[in-house]
Amino acid sequence: MMPAASAVLFGSFLLSSLYLQQVLGTGALETGLAFLPLAAAIGAGVHVATRLITRAGVRLPLAAGFAVAAGGMLLLRPRRGERNALRPEHQRS
Repeated sequence: MMPAASAVLFGSFLLSSLYLQQVLGTGALETGLAFLPLAAAIGAGVHVATRLITRAGVRLPLAAGFAVAAGGMLLLRPRRGERNALRPEHQRS
C-alpha cells in the first residue's frame, strides 16, 4: 500500500508543478517557492504522524494525509474566469 501511496503523491508533485507552470503561467522559481509551504507541512506532518502511529495505528495518519493532499489539490482548481486546461476555450458553453 505504501509504495502505491508514495507513487501517487510523488506523481502529484510532478503534475502540480506542470499545472502551475503550463496552465497558470508561473515561472520555475515561483513554482518552486510555492512548494515550500508544502514541504514544511510534510515535515510537521511526519513529526505528528510518528507520535500518532504509536497511539492509533497506521490507518488514521494515512487517511488524514490523503485528506489533506486532496484538500490541497482542490485549492489548485480553476476559479471562475480562469483558464481550464481540461476544457479549452472553444469548447466552453
